[in-house]
Amino acid sequence: MNWYEKLSEYFPAEEMKSKEHMDKLLIEMGDIYHKDEGPHHVMMYAEFDKFVFIDYSTFAPTK
Repeated sequence: MNWYEKLSEYFPAEEMKSKEHMDKLLIEMGDIYHKDEGPHHVMMYAEFDKFVFIDYSTFAPTK
């Protein structure tokens, strides 16, 4: 399952940006907009000088 599918499993469709929109943010605003992904989490965030804005995050329980 890819990172977008993991987020879509948790967040309602009306709260999700499209994958195309997120890909565009990662490409065009890659200096501030980031994706952190691991086997048990996905986090999309924007990092500014004075704060970090967490756009989406989901964490799966570990066994």
